[in-house]
Amino acid sequence: MLCQRCAEREAEIFQTQQVDGKTYTRDLCPACANADYGIFLGALLQSQAPGAPPLTAEEEQEVRRVLDAAAPPPDEG
Repeated sequence: MLCQRCAEREAEIFQTQQVDGKTYTRDLCPACANADYGIFLGALLQSQAPGAPPLTAEEEQEVRRVLDAAAPPPDEG
């Protein structure tokens, strides 16, 4: 099964997330999983570090991309 992010490498990390009663799955290769986890964890650490500057708009957008890829936001309607 190919990675759902890059579609180039074999998926080895299988994520499952449940949000509001819906289950989302995502299959990633190690490189894509590391990139996404690195973005998320880096932002989390920065947000909790005393005296650290707030995330920039670009950093916030990248964190949102990673989170939305794991569990897409609800449809607005």
